[in-house]
Amino acid sequence: MRHFLRNYAFLDDIKQKELAQLEKELKKEKDPSRKEQIKATISRYRNKFKDHEHKLKRPSNKKPKSQEKKIEIVERYKELKQCGKLSRYLERKRKKILKKDEKCFR
Repeated sequence: MRHFLRNYAFLDDIKQKELAQLEKELKKEKDPSRKEQIKATISRYRNKFKDHEHKLKRPSNKKPKSQEKKIEIVERYKELKQCGKLSRYLERKRKKILKKDEKCFR
């Protein structure tokens, strides 16, 4: 997505220039029906531009997955510590890691 935005950033510039040109044309136009057409076009451009900007923004209430995972692990450790099962959990985890390492070095 980042590459796309970087490569096609010139399109946003073109759209902004077209929008400015339409606004100038709207001020000069005398015909009411043509004015309405220009207004409709301007509103479409603005709505599309807003939607495009909205899609690019990351939701502020959502945390990255790595942070969510860390929080989840911390909560699990707290839970296990309260129940008194933390040492057993850590022992199993250690054994699991050792078995994994043995498989890799064979």
